[in-house]
Amino acid sequence: MFSIGEFSRITGLTVKTLRFYHEQGLLEPASIDRETGYRYYDDEQILSARKIAKLRGLDFSLRQIGSILAAHDDANVLDLLRSHKELMDRKAADYRRISKSLDLLIQNGLEVRTMIQEAGNEVLEKTVDEMMIAGKRMHGKYSDCGKAFGQICRRFGRHACGKPFMMIYDKDYKENDADFEVCLPVRGGKDADEFKVRTLPGGLVLSVM
Repeated sequence: MFSIGEFSRITGLTVKTLRFYHEQGLLEPASIDRETGYRYYDDEQILSARKIAKLRGLDFSLRQIGSILAAHDDANVLDLLRSHKELMDRKAADYRRISKSLDLLIQNGLEVRTMIQEAGNEVLEKTVDEMMIAGKRMHGKYSDCGKAFGQICRRFGRHACGKPFMMIYDKDYKENDADFEVCLPVRGGKDADEFKVRTLPGGLVLSVM
């Protein structure tokens, strides 16, 4: 018989983990001293402990591991393994899509950072072409645009054909009651709630980052 500390060293599972597995009914000690409450394990449980560690490393849940250990038919075990493999494949595909989306966000962020560093706070004259936009006109602080940008991208993201921007209607800087419009270039779409889709005429504009 091994004490819980000895069993921990043999199997590589921490004492805390062994206690947790006991509480979950996954790996119960071979015996427990009634007076001291000490847990003791035997040789046969070493293989079970190593199986559990291996399955946890493969991202099986404790419930799934319990089912595998309790299965007496190899066919049932193979079904459980195949089902878990399919789940892992779906998760891997989702993670790849998320990774690609993060790459795009990072690239856009780097481009914006470069533009800001190059332009500083300089006001530039630009000539823009006519474009269709989805926009939401607002009054408040300039910093209020963040939430609106999130909303407009969620509603019209599938129609987007350019980077979002903000149009300022005030002649002077305003701290709290600014008049501005959050805009997103789009290929199409219809008005939705406070967001209006329209064609913005081209021409000379003043631009600032």
